[in-house]
Amino acid sequence: MTEVRADHDALRVLGTRWFQTFEPSHVVTFLNQVLAERGLAFGVRLRDDGHELAVYDTAPADERR
Repeated sequence: MTEVRADHDALRVLGTRWFQTFEPSHVVTFLNQVLAERGLAFGVRLRDDGHELAVYDTAPADERR
């Protein structure tokens, strides 16, 4: 088995959730709950050939990076 290593500090977990089935809307809800205070919002739209995921910057313009 190959050892996996990262050459950076440990990453801080912002949130976790267990999904028994993959429902895009459930994932988007989770992301919105965890990342709203960081000025991010997510949306999902059903298309004929799959799902479209969008990421929005909700921070005021003067606070954007």
